[in-house]
Amino acid sequence: MGSWVRSLGARRAALGLIGALVLSGVAARVGAELATWDQKRVTAIATELSDAVAKAALEVEKGKGSRVDVGKERAFYEFAEDMRLAKNTSRHLAKQLQDGKGREETFPTYRRLKTLRNDAAESARRAVTPDSTIGAITSAGELMNRLRPYYEEEPKPKP
Repeated sequence: MGSWVRSLGARRAALGLIGALVLSGVAARVGAELATWDQKRVTAIATELSDAVAKAALEVEKGKGSRVDVGKERAFYEFAEDMRLAKNTSRHLAKQLQDGKGREETFPTYRRLKTLRNDAAESARRAVTPDSTIGAITSAGELMNRLRPYYEEEPKPKP
């Protein structure tokens, strides 16, 4: 019973962290305007993000054998696939920026990465996720939040 309780605790922690990431993203965007494009800064954030996502994907892969709930197996494999795609996409975004591509050229890659982040969060919610994996995902999520002002603009309130 101890491992089941621990798994339940990890699942609750994952839900809490995922909720916090979503809320922090919403809070960060409220009233935000598109940040002035700074190629060097955006490239540095994207490179750091690529490293963080690669680390998170590795943590997910390490957790492959730690599942105790066979019913969560499909969710875990979906989560692992989302993380693999996010790793490749974040690497591609960093490479595009390093090659000098700007906001318009890299926006589709950023948008795809954002979608993968949301998909991974949903899969993680349904899977049993170890604390080390959640920590790595949280770090990557914080970097996504740092990129957001350069790519997304809040609609201006109507007078």
